[in-house]
Amino acid sequence: MVALLVSGPAGTAQTSSVTVEIELDQSQYLPAEDIIVAVRIINLSGSTLKMGRDNGWVKFFIDAKDGIPVAPDTEPLVLGEFELPTAKTGVKRVNLVPHFPVKESGRYTVRAEIEVPGLNRRVSSLAVPFDILNGTVMKSITVGVARNGAPLTEATEQRTFLLQRAVYLKRDQLYVRLMDRSGGTTLKVLPIGQLTNIGEPELQVDQKSRLHVLFRTGPRTFRYVVVTADGELALRQAYEITANSPKLRVNDASDVIVSGGVRREMSSDIPVSARVEDNGGIKAP
Repeated sequence: MVALLVSGPAGTAQTSSVTVEIELDQSQYLPAEDIIVAVRIINLSGSTLKMGRDNGWVKFFIDAKDGIPVAPDTEPLVLGEFELPTAKTGVKRVNLVPHFPVKESGRYTVRAEIEVPGLNRRVSSLAVPFDILNGTVMKSITVGVARNGAPLTEATEQRTFLLQRAVYLKRDQLYVRLMDRSGGTTLKVLPIGQLTNIGEPELQVDQKSRLHVLFRTGPRTFRYVVVTADGELALRQAYEITANSPKLRVNDASDVIVSGGVRREMSSDIPVSARVEDNGGIKAP
């Protein structure tokens, strides 16, 4: 098994030379934003452990404030049997949001409990805290989603994009929340970058019902993202001010493009950039 390295809050417990640690990718989340927890098992027992024979070998426990347990809607299943040699570390990552109703703002804690073969007991990690924050809605837009080139009708599927702002680690963070307009259900929450208090984010929707967002991340820097109607981050790029500031516009072919400024290649680009270019109007692929 490949160990995945993550950063964030952590809780560790050790017994019988088996260490159990959980880590979160961050410490604050918006309601319905993915909460990815990594369960790390360090085997110092002197023998190879055969893990995951039972689908319930890992269990998660979330408590709200005052220690009130949050009952899961469904139990997360961590599937896949594997061997963990001695002096090695194994990591499994699980998204808790589909299973636990942590929608109210406030502080929570999460811990994991694993079954270790040969010990005839379950070993628990320490509890790790996290916070659920309510973001402020800055803008919203509703679009029709035509599937497989079908024409738009009254029965066409609809999506609502909400642009939300929340304070994370003392900095403003910008999020896109995707909702099913017909049922009011949150389908996805995506953090898209840090936001300054200079200017307002620009929004446009293209012919594929994708949301284009251009917003300021610093005195001279911008981030440009494109989010699909299924909540996937299709594009992420960085721009800087030159003679003109970057702006969203629609060209003669009805494509949404960024015009002005200069694009800067970054390791965080999606997809990864192969070049840096002065921008005279580059459309999303």
